[in-house]
Amino acid sequence: MGISGVGTSTGKIILMGEHSAVYGEPSLVMPFPLVNCTVEIKKNNRDTNWIECANFKGAIADLPTQFVSTAYLIHLLINKFGLFHCIDIIIRSDIPLERGMGSSAGVGTAITRAFYDYMNIPLNQETLLNYVNQSEKIAHGNPSGMDAFATSSNQLVCFENRKFSTYLPLKMDSILIVAESGIKGNTHTAIKKVKYLVDHDKRSTEEKIKQLGNFTRYAKDSLINKDPINLGHYFNRAHSLLKELTISLPFIDDIIDTALSSGALGAKLTGGGLGGSIIALAKSKSDAEKIGNQLLEKGVRKVWQQPLDL
Repeated sequence: MGISGVGTSTGKIILMGEHSAVYGEPSLVMPFPLVNCTVEIKKNNRDTNWIECANFKGAIADLPTQFVSTAYLIHLLINKFGLFHCIDIIIRSDIPLERGMGSSAGVGTAITRAFYDYMNIPLNQETLLNYVNQSEKIAHGNPSGMDAFATSSNQLVCFENRKFSTYLPLKMDSILIVAESGIKGNTHTAIKKVKYLVDHDKRSTEEKIKQLGNFTRYAKDSLINKDPINLGHYFNRAHSLLKELTISLPFIDDIIDTALSSGALGAKLTGGGLGGSIIALAKSKSDAEKIGNQLLEKGVRKVWQQPLDL
């Protein structure tokens, strides 16, 4: 056991495959290193386990209900290692909450890595994903596993049938713009809305879900072939279907239209929907600057530029 332990993670972005992945279709998910999380663990001299993060400072036992998945994971790991002394856990994360960027999985990944580092025990990927997905079940009910994989990876990942399929090369000479709308996403409600459509308009909805899966496959080919024009095209077509699945919002559609009218090759929502964030594809750095400035003028809270070259 060391004096302290440190764990890190990144955010994540779903390029393609929101919601259709729940029904067995493929999805493309990438780490988003422009936002990240660091967790430090060290022995303390208190009589209780202590946690510090942006929205709370105090005993782990007093964590508010919004942190239930974090508390659950911490207790799992304390019991796993049989810690009889008390510890401080300091969480520093700039992954935006409820914006489709994998905040809960990012924190879970960094906490798990920090515990194993503190104990000086090697941590393999399978064990890491197991712990993070246990906490994600508390946070989201029935997670696909995408967030856990992407926040702990440094490569673009393809999922199919809710399982890791393959890593993909990401060497495209273009810029992904990520814009945080300022509206909290609501994954639970979005999933319920799609499920309602599946139950009440089965044929039409299942056709949309299948088509989203096909667009994801075409987008995968576009990435492999380094073809940003086609990738942007499938961003647009995917967003049209996501709108039909009722998981977009007027402001999300407005900022997507702003990105497109400012020169984006394509744009779509990313994540669970009903708020959160959008992504847009720019051909060059100068185009990305122009698009980002227009989005900020439109009212988005923050914009990042991520080169598609991981």
